[in-house]
Amino acid sequence: MKLDLTGKVALVTGGSRGIGRACSLLLALCGARVVVNYQKSREKAEDLLREIAQGGGEAHLFQADVANPEQIEVLFRYIRETFGRLDILVNNAGLIKDNLLLTMDLSDWRKSTMSV
Repeated sequence: MKLDLTGKVALVTGGSRGIGRACSLLLALCGARVVVNYQKSREKAEDLLREIAQGGGEAHLFQADVANPEQIEVLFRYIRETFGRLDILVNNAGLIKDNLLLTMDLSDWRKSTMSV
């Protein structure tokens, strides 16, 4: 059974590679308009955009470091202005920081060296 996401807007952070890429592809296959967020992997993001388009899906690329609050604001402003809503969030982008989430502050998030 195929899930019908026609008309839904999805954001996949870290959406150009690995698990995020697979999520982006599946959401597009199910009919969602997908915003593929990436930080450094522009070529991989563009390849994914072409693959989704070839399959009849709709995707949009947006470069932003989701560890940066200002860039997150710009990303969500783009989504609001372009689509007027967000229905699905796949919070896939990650960072490597050996610490408890509850004890992390914004500076810990900014120190991440993992590229998404």
